[in-house]
Amino acid sequence: MNILIVDDSRSARTHISNVLVRYGNCDFAVNGAEAVERFSAALESGTPYDLIIMDIVMPEMDGFAAAEKINRIQEEKNIDAAQLSKMIMLSGQDDPEHMLKAHFETGVEHYITKPFEEKTLVEALTNLGLIEAPIDLEEPLCKT
Repeated sequence: MNILIVDDSRSARTHISNVLVRYGNCDFAVNGAEAVERFSAALESGTPYDLIIMDIVMPEMDGFAAAEKINRIQEEKNIDAAQLSKMIMLSGQDDPEHMLKAHFETGVEHYITKPFEEKTLVEALTNLGLIEAPIDLEEPLCKT
């Protein structure tokens, strides 16, 4: 899986990639403008991103604007719905206004607030159909 992690915080990018590296190749962008550039380049090279994880508050271009531009590019290229890049907004903004805007105005499939647990991000990947549901070996499969 090709993954683009977009966050202006180096520590956030590192934390996210530490979770996702076992599922695919992680590339990075430090703001929304760079994310759109990297997305376009990957699309043109025939190696589009399967997943984009993006912060909201970033310099130059925020995550909302970047998500809208990426969706517009996919629409203009007539990319088949099954081939569209999945997007997760991963942000410290923990309020309904930001969550609703992410889902309904930018088309982001999941909204996760920071700080996040690895389990939450893995569940989102599973729900998006990007990975198979991992078996949690710490909990019994059935109760006796």
